[in-house]
Amino acid sequence: MNILEREYEFIKVGRLEVATTNIYCPELAICEDKEECYSNFWQVEEIDRRLKEKGYRVTTREDLIYLAGLGSYWVKKEEKGNDIAGRFFGKKANKATIDNLNGCVFFPAAGKCSNSGTLNYQGGYAYYWSSTHFNTNYAYVLLFYSGGVYPGTNLLTKNLGATVRCVRNINV
Repeated sequence: MNILEREYEFIKVGRLEVATTNIYCPELAICEDKEECYSNFWQVEEIDRRLKEKGYRVTTREDLIYLAGLGSYWVKKEEKGNDIAGRFFGKKANKATIDNLNGCVFFPAAGKCSNSGTLNYQGGYAYYWSSTHFNTNYAYVLLFYSGGVYPGTNLLTKNLGATVRCVRNINV
């Protein structure tokens, strides 16, 4: 199944409509684990192009800063119905569960992949691409772990693999 054949569900979180799952795009992944696909930044640009055909887009640095600014809550594996540790984002993040998101969205701590395809930090850290370049070699990511959230200040080398989340195009 390719990216355009898969249907994504969205939840309104503040002023954003955020997909409830990470983008699944094995044909553009540098590594995979279960339902998670990790793409490098150049593949993220292609994912963004394809998503726009469906009215979606990859999150921007500004989207990630906004989402983190609403509040977040770290949960351990299976703490609130989640299969992996991660963070709920939204105004009531501390009250959200997988079965009752309550205007929040869950991002799993999916880790990241090296350019050789080795998965690292799964369950402890998360790296989510934004579609925002910093320079030729780096792009902005959402980085989080149990002790903090860094939505617009962290950079990742564009050849590494991180997960991707999309938002639905909305008029604000």
